[in-house]
Amino acid sequence: MSKAVNVLGALSLVLGDEIRAAVNETIGTSGEAGAAIVMLGAHPGLSVGQVAAALDMSHSGCVRVVDRLEADGLLVRKAGATHRLVSLELTPEGRRRRLIALKHRDRVLRQAAAGLSQDETEMLEALASKMLKSVLTDKGQSYRFCRMCNEGECVPSGCPVEERWAELTG
Repeated sequence: MSKAVNVLGALSLVLGDEIRAAVNETIGTSGEAGAAIVMLGAHPGLSVGQVAAALDMSHSGCVRVVDRLEADGLLVRKAGATHRLVSLELTPEGRRRRLIALKHRDRVLRQAAAGLSQDETEMLEALASKMLKSVLTDKGQSYRFCRMCNEGECVPSGCPVEERWAELTG
């Protein structure tokens, strides 16, 4: 292993911890609940099973998170495509808190990249996009990759996860 890969591992852990803490603090929750709120804002209508898979949780654990978020007035269950399927959607309060949480997430990332020049930032984008594409090997994982993303930053200009997903399905 190279020093670069080792440093990347340390950076990814610290940023993941700080992003998770910032999002959960803003939303007023803990565990994977913040990630569920962020993800459901970008992908309304997911089922409990899809959220559980994306958050790498058991189905019963995810049901408890959904129950808590519903009790807090942040999401609602709606009838899905079949009578057995339930889709999840954020309430107006859930959407409001999600937007605030994304601002705090972005602050963490801006702080980490503050010392980079414009050229270095562009190089980081290219390298990180290439790395994301190389680790996305199963189209079913795509929600997991973007569970704490601010899709507004990628979608209009080409999301590497969506590009790779298209390669896997095409």
